[in-house]
Formats: sequence, structure tokens, C-alpha cells
Amino acid sequence: MRTSFVLAGLCAWLVIGGCSDAVAPTPARAHLDDGSTTAGPSVAGTTVALKTAIDSSLCASATGNAQTAGTAIVTASCAGAAGQKFTVTSNGALTLYDGTMCLDASGATGLDGEKLILWPCHGGANQTWQLSSNGTITGMNGKCLDVSGGSTVPGTRLLLWTCHGGTNQRWTTSATATAPTPTPTPPPAPTSWTQCADAGAACDFVGLRTVRLGGPNGPYVQQTAYHGLPCATYAFGGQNPAPGQPLHCDYGPIQTTTIANPMSAMNGFGATITVPLGSPGASGPQMTSTSEDPTYVAGEGSFRTTCGMAHFAFDDPIVFPGQPGASHLHMFFGNTGVSAASTTTSLTTTGNGTCLGGTLNRSAYWMPALVDPATSTAQVPDLAVIYYKSGYDMDPAAIQPFPQGLRIIAGNMHASSTSEQPYGVSWGCVSANGNNATGNIPGCAVGDAVRLTIIFPQCWDGVHLDSPDHKSHMAYPNYANTPGQSTCPADHPVPLPEITEHFDFPVMAGAVPTRWRLSSDMYSTSLPGGYSAHADWMLGWDTTTMRTVVTQCLNKSVD
Repeated sequence: MRTSFVLAGLCAWLVIGGCSDAVAPTPARAHLDDGSTTAGPSVAGTTVALKTAIDSSLCASATGNAQTAGTAIVTASCAGAAGQKFTVTSNGALTLYDGTMCLDASGATGLDGEKLILWPCHGGANQTWQLSSNGTITGMNGKCLDVSGGSTVPGTRLLLWTCHGGTNQRWTTSATATAPTPTPTPPPAPTSWTQCADAGAACDFVGLRTVRLGGPNGPYVQQTAYHGLPCATYAFGGQNPAPGQPLHCDYGPIQTTTIANPMSAMNGFGATITVPLGSPGASGPQMTSTSEDPTYVAGEGSFRTTCGMAHFAFDDPIVFPGQPGASHLHMFFGNTGVSAASTTTSLTTTGNGTCLGGTLNRSAYWMPALVDPATSTAQVPDLAVIYYKSGYDMDPAAIQPFPQGLRIIAGNMHASSTSEQPYGVSWGCVSANGNNATGNIPGCAVGDAVRLTIIFPQCWDGVHLDSPDHKSHMAYPNYANTPGQSTCPADHPVPLPEITEHFDFPVMAGAVPTRWRLSSDMYSTSLPGGYSAHADWMLGWDTTTMRTVVTQCLNKSVD
């Protein structure tokens, strides 16, 4: 999904534009080393680790060993982990895991600085690689696989860059498996299509899907997109498959993957869980000017944005830092590179952004996965709507920007009843506009959406960026019903922006929302699901941008 971020007059205004990259043409065949330290013959099916010549202890690795679309490829200590085992294919691709995810130049333009990610294999030129005799690995447009800046710090992004032969562009391969594995094939084309728009209109949907553009009876060009794109030739790389004919767009089924469930004894979920693939996000800042002005609202400044879902993982960098797989299943929004190893530094310097504005907002937002135990299938979220506000009857002029490194948890993951949840956690149906708030997952009708709303505490103690329980450094205000008269407690005197998050889950045909449960619902299955609702947030905003939001939107009481 391509996004744009707009600074308008006094405040910030957000727009969506552009689309995912068009499918690249079929590449020429390429070769990779078979495991020696110099270039050798290609052996399709060999699984290898890629070690950088900067430091032989560092390998190319999928961030957090995640196996979802858009996962960043970085350097990490060579440990033989699954996210470091690249399988060589006969057509020059490097795949991970079950052979459906390939090493991919994210923008498919072949320009300097193109970041490397995991993406479903499609055989395009941006997924084709060749190892040269000098140890360089070249890809699209002859650019080299490069460790950004020559850094020896683990977690450094891998990029495409003009070849110069430096150590940060030289690699050795070591075999991690001797038995050949079958050459993977790209994911099959969708077998069913749903028409979504005529040319000139927007093709909107939920999740990551294959979209095609064509005439009344074809032919078609197609690509993968998240949440929607314009039904227009420019959104498909300028390709017009049926000149002179009226064009339309169709989309295929939601793309999913299956992950092992290390907590299969809990919640009634199965040994595996089917989860939707997420947005690859934007690899750079996206901002444009506008003549539009925000609206003054007495006593309440408000700024809102939307974020696509990035991926699912059994990780929690706040509660279980550095312990991959230790948490219940979470769905992550915002920074695509979030893992158990994420820190303030990694969030602000690495990862694509699935929120409007791209990498201007690399914050991490996550909540427990919403799963149907009967099918062991995670529910597909729509875009998350995130508000940054001055807060209920707080003095807008008093709100201060977030301190760098702050992290917050809202809600009680151990709750098994409504009474055990703090203020600010509620469920409802979108169609009811908040008028049917409840403490558990409601039975919303097909065509509606189940909404979870989480309001975060906004009063900071002014000292700690975190606390042992991850909550004590923050507090809710002492609320008053007079504008400007709500205040922060004396022991938490610093008012920060109030974060409110809405997570919507469309109710599709055949769904039974009253059967759904959160992955954190560890109580009896005889009780309704959803009581343990909570959400986590780690600051990853560009400092200047967030300060502008606070000083020019919230402090000035504009929407």
C-alpha cells in the first residue's frame, strides 16, 4: 500500500495514493554458490547462510525470524535460525521457510537504497539473484546486495546499491543443509475473482490480495495489493492489457499463511493457526503539501491516522524482550520489522511503515490475535484507526510531546470479566457507533464489523520510560466535566497525547463472532471471549513530525 502524509497549515492531514508495484517480467536464469567460500556451481535445492565479509559472524536474516510478507532483511548473529536459511532455486530466487517467501527488492525499481524484504515468490526480476566470482550478489539492474553503511551492528538493513566491491557488498555462503529440496513454485493464481470497480474508481477490499485489471473478457495484468488501489492503468505500471476496451478490476481471495502454534494446549486453538498476510508498508517518508486547513474545536485537539496490519507473531518486545515465541499470538500494525528483539533504536531506524506517512511513523501498535477456535483461523482486521488527542476536558495547551523510548500497555491481559478491566477498554459493532459498548466480543451481523476500542493512559511520571509492570509509569487523568479542568495526578504530572486505537474486524459470510476469542483469553471457554483485551504501543515516530502534531494540532485545539 502506498501512502502519503500531508502537513497542512496548522495541522497534519493524511491522504492515500498510489499502489503496489506491478508484476515484473520473467527474469533470466541466475546462479548461486553451493556453499564454498568462492563462487561455484549452482545447486538448486541447496540451503545456505549468507555471511557478510564485514564480519563473518553476521548473516543475512529475516527480522525476528518472521515469515510474513514485508518482513525486513537485516544482519544478525549467525545462529542457523530458520530466518537465515535461504534455499537456492533453479531460477535464481532465494526462498525461506516453505518456499513461498522470497528475498525481494521491495520497490521493484532497482534504484539505490531499495530495501530487502520477504515477499510471496512471483519470479520477478526483483526476486532474482546471482553470485559473482568476487563474492558480490547482484540483483535487479545489476545492483549489489549491500549492508547499509558498512555497519557491523546487528539489525542493519540490507539494501540494493550500485556495486563498488567493498566488504559490505561481499558475501560467502555456507551450506546449512545437504539434501536437495524441491524447487518452490510461485503461489497459484486465484481460482475465484470478485469484481470490485470499473476503470477510474477505487478497488477497495480487506487484507492482502491479488488484483487484476482487464477488459470485459480479459486479457489481464495483475499484482498484489493491500486494502485497495485505484482501478487504473497507472496503478499497474502503465500497462493496458485491452486497449480500446472498457476496463475493470477484480480481486482474488485474502492471502494467508499457516504458522505453528506453540500454545496449542491453551485457548482451544489447534496446533497451527491460519493468519492473513499483511501490508509490506512504505520504505520511506511520504509527505506532500496541501492547501487544506484543519478545523478549530474548542477544548480538544485531535489528530488521526490509519495503519495497515503488518504481520502476526508470538512476540512481545515489551513483556518478553529478546524472547521470540514467548508470547501469546499478536497482530502488529505500523513498523513491519517489529519482533521480540525490537528496541527504540531499531524502531526509529529500520522497518517499513504501514501507517499513513510511511516511515515518518515507525511506531509499533499491537493487540492479541482474534481467532475462531472452531477453524483455528485468525480474523482479518481492517485498517486500524489511531487517534492522538489532547484528552477528555484536558487543557490542550498543556500537552507535551512523547519522550523518546516511551512504551505503554493499556488494558488487563489477565482479565476474565468486565469488572477486571480498567477504564478505556470496550467492544462494539461499528454500525452502532459506540452505542452498544460491552466488555466482550459482540455478535455483530454479517456485513458489519466488530470493533475493539482501547484508550491509553496519558499522564506520565516524568521519569520512567517503562516500569516493571509496564503500566505504573503511566496513569489516567483525574477527569472533570468542565473543559480544561481534567488534570493529571500529582505523581504522574506530565500530560502527553492521549492515544485511542480502534481495531475493526469485518464480519464476513459464515463468520460467528460470538465464537471468536482473543489469544490472551486464558479463562474458561464457557465464558464469552474478549475479556482480556489489551494493546501495546512503542514510540517510533519521527521526532520532528510528532512534535509538529503536538504543537500545531493538539496544543492549538484543532482537528
